[in-house]
Amino acid sequence: MDIMTRAMPDAAPTADRLINLTRVNHARAGHHATFGEAHYTPGGVCGPRIQRDYQLVVMLTGEAHAVIDNEKMAFHSGQVALMMPGQHELVSYTKDKNTHHTWVAVHPSYVPHELAVQLKAAPKTLTTSDLFSNLLDMVLTHPSYKGAAAMAFVDAMGIAMLREYLRIAENAEQDMIIETPVDHAIQYMESHLGEDDCLSKAAEAADVTAQHLIKCFRNQLGTTPGKYLWQLRVERATGFLLHSGMTISEVADRCGFKTVFHFSRMFREHHGQPPREFRKTSWLGKKDTKTQ
Repeated sequence: MDIMTRAMPDAAPTADRLINLTRVNHARAGHHATFGEAHYTPGGVCGPRIQRDYQLVVMLTGEAHAVIDNEKMAFHSGQVALMMPGQHELVSYTKDKNTHHTWVAVHPSYVPHELAVQLKAAPKTLTTSDLFSNLLDMVLTHPSYKGAAAMAFVDAMGIAMLREYLRIAENAEQDMIIETPVDHAIQYMESHLGEDDCLSKAAEAADVTAQHLIKCFRNQLGTTPGKYLWQLRVERATGFLLHSGMTISEVADRCGFKTVFHFSRMFREHHGQPPREFRKTSWLGKKDTKTQ
């Protein structure tokens, strides 16, 4: 018989036993989300209890050993644990030193269905990201949140934390995927597409010959590295035309086109109109009748 089976019958279904809890901060609360900070002296215990919310617990110092629905798990400093509503929990903290953790709890009624489904399939512990820590600090370090707008902000930040948890999980999965020479080449192209030697350096970044890279691109994407690079350049130039005040010449130079004429010709092939007309019609929200 494990510790959770022994503990639960002795307590009410929603018992929340806190042992050696020295300080807890519940000051950052919205209507549906609450951010907190807790300090436990050695040997602290939380539970047994039934979790009411979606809760993310970030270990700053110390570590925790938990029994969740009769399964054992541990999370350490620098990790974040996902607690799901309805689960039975008993958490024991480090016996020989203080434990400090922060947390955010979001009520199930506020979590969109698609997010709830994704969280159900997510890992139970992950390594925190810089963005995750920054979002948490943004709320906890603010002196106070009062008023309807401020409480709505706290609620929105609670959802943002849950989505960032999923993003961390997704990145962890992607890091396990073996990247191909095409992946490495594209990563280089995207960062250096304005440089004249971008194509040759992309092959070097992929650690293959230029001829082998052509073969890889044809097999994986059905195109060549050169065609893919010019497509990237047109796409980047399109973004600059839409969202910046750079001149046509500056855009052409920034995106690696040899001349403005070369840029205009390739841009027209892609969009059906020259860069200047494309920007004009896009900014004014009108169709260019000359190119229809």
